[in-house]
Amino acid sequence: MWRYIVESEYSCAIFNEDRTHRFGLYRKFPTGHGSLCIVTLHPGSGDREKEDAISQLCTDIAIHYGYRWLWNANIYSFIAEDTQELKDCGYPVDTMNDAWVRSMVHAADNTLCAWGEDALPEDVQGIFSGIKGKDLNCFWHPGGKIEPAYIRDVQRPYTIKKFAVS
Repeated sequence: MWRYIVESEYSCAIFNEDRTHRFGLYRKFPTGHGSLCIVTLHPGSGDREKEDAISQLCTDIAIHYGYRWLWNANIYSFIAEDTQELKDCGYPVDTMNDAWVRSMVHAADNTLCAWGEDALPEDVQGIFSGIKGKDLNCFWHPGGKIEPAYIRDVQRPYTIKKFAVS
């Protein structure tokens, strides 16, 4: 089961009943145009009222690039403060989360893939295999793909390139 939590017109979060999994986090900004879905590895403690480090970076990126809406989805819905905690839990896969990710990617004007190198390829493929006709994008720099946790300053001249899930 999931429950939809809405506290303001500008923010909401979707959790399971015991709040150990977050399926989505939404932000609406006062200005901007269009919607950006950023797919990260896993959620932190951010909710409808507060940001965690990753959700704050996602918010900064969306505002910097002029979006009105931010939808933050995750490869894994389990709420973890770091990647090691996620690994210790065995990378739990949730079919409800997969459905939420697909719906946010389909609805968004643009999607930024930002889960880094720690997602298991079969889990990424399981989510994205059913998504057709949508461009997926990723931040790139001369060293390769990076995730939001490593983007210290969204003002830097990162290049956005199309990304194909293999």
